[in-house]
Amino acid sequence: MKKPKKDKELPSVLSEKSISKIISSVDNLKHIADILAKLEYIRTIGADINKLHEIAHKKICLS
Repeated sequence: MKKPKKDKELPSVLSEKSISKIISSVDNLKHIADILAKLEYIRTIGADINKLHEIAHKKICLS
């Protein structure tokens, strides 16, 4: 009997507290927006990588 698959998550490199501290130390709104956009981009790439790993795993299991 197969065990249920565990959810995979990327390791947290920065805590929410440390991200808030970084953002609060920046005065320029443009720089804050840039930081937030980059963090969101990194998060979506991580989600896409997890999806690719899941698809590859399913293909291997079906073979």
